[in-house]
Amino acid sequence: MRSTNQMSKPIIIIGLDGATFDLILPWIKSGKLPFLHEIMKNGAYGELLS
Repeated sequence: MRSTNQMSKPIIIIGLDGATFDLILPWIKSGKLPFLHEIMKNGAYGELLS
């Protein structure tokens, strides 16, 4: 159980429909998606299987 004085960090979940990592990663490496690069560098990400 969490104590009452412990702060929790906010989270955000972003879903990109139809955009796979084989498309996104080259665009990030080329500098075309700087905001997404920062999010991925400082957070967590993964592939959703459906």
